[in-house]
Amino acid sequence: QDTAGFKAVQAIPSPKTWFSECTLKAPFSEPQLLENLGAAVSIAKYLGMNDEEILKGIQKLKPFKHRGEKIEKKGVLFIDDSYNASPVAAKAAFKSMPKGKKRLALFGAMKELGAFETESHVEVAECALPIIDELLCVGKECQPMVDLFKKKGRLAKLFPSKEEATQHLKDIMEAGDVV
Repeated sequence: QDTAGFKAVQAIPSPKTWFSECTLKAPFSEPQLLENLGAAVSIAKYLGMNDEEILKGIQKLKPFKHRGEKIEKKGVLFIDDSYNASPVAAKAAFKSMPKGKKRLALFGAMKELGAFETESHVEVAECALPIIDELLCVGKECQPMVDLFKKKGRLAKLFPSKEEATQHLKDIMEAGDVV
C-alpha cells in the first residue's frame, strides 16, 4: 500500500493531542507514548475510522504495568518504568521524568547487551546526568554509570542487591521527591 498518507506525530503537546475537530486527553504524558498514539491515530484515520470510534478506543487505553506507572506514597512520586529496560527506553524514561524536590533514580542493570554493555550504560548515564540528582544502581553492569556520575562530581552508588539500594533510597528520600 501507499504509505504517503501516514503522518507520525513527532511533537505532541503533552498530555493533549488533537485530530479533526476533536480535542482529547491521553491517559499518559510521556512523549514516546504520545508519539506512538499519534501514529496509531494516523493509521486508524487511514483505515477509515471516524473520530468518535478513535476517541472511544483512546479512552480505554491504560499504561502498561511497569511502563511509566505513577504511584504516590507519603508525598514521594514513584515512576515505575522497570519493564524490560533497553538504552532507548531508559533514556526516554529519564527525559520524561517530572521535576521534584530531588530526582532520584533506582536503576537496575540492562542485561544481555553483549559487546554493547559498557557503551550502552555510559550512553544512558550521559542522558541522566543533567536530570538525576542521585543515581542508585544495582548490578555490576552499571559500574560505568556510577563512574561517570562520580567523575562529573555527582552522587551515585552501586549496590550489590536491590534490597540494599531500596534501604538507601528509603533513608534519603523525602516528600516532594521523584523516584
